[in-house]
Amino acid sequence: MQNYQDSYYAANKKAKGIVYRFVDKVVEITVDDYLAENPENTAEDFIKLKKFSDADYREMDRKEYRQTWKNISLDSLEDMEDYTVMSAEDTRMARS
Repeated sequence: MQNYQDSYYAANKKAKGIVYRFVDKVVEITVDDYLAENPENTAEDFIKLKKFSDADYREMDRKEYRQTWKNISLDSLEDMEDYTVMSAEDTRMARS
């Protein structure tokens, strides 16, 4: 398996097998491994599982992108003082 550090979706898509990620390692299960562990299944079953795995990783990748593209660096907040509004509490305290 090639080393795709940024995206598990890319790692799974480029791999011939199915990539499973754990906290401390990444494991690729090949069709031979799958059939040895599941003799009642066929290579077509593995292909279906591989397609599902690709789609699942893609969905997770898209969800993560949709959430994290909104994130901004804390350092950039210093420049935003001119664009922010005082909170209701601060406004009330300033009037007192």
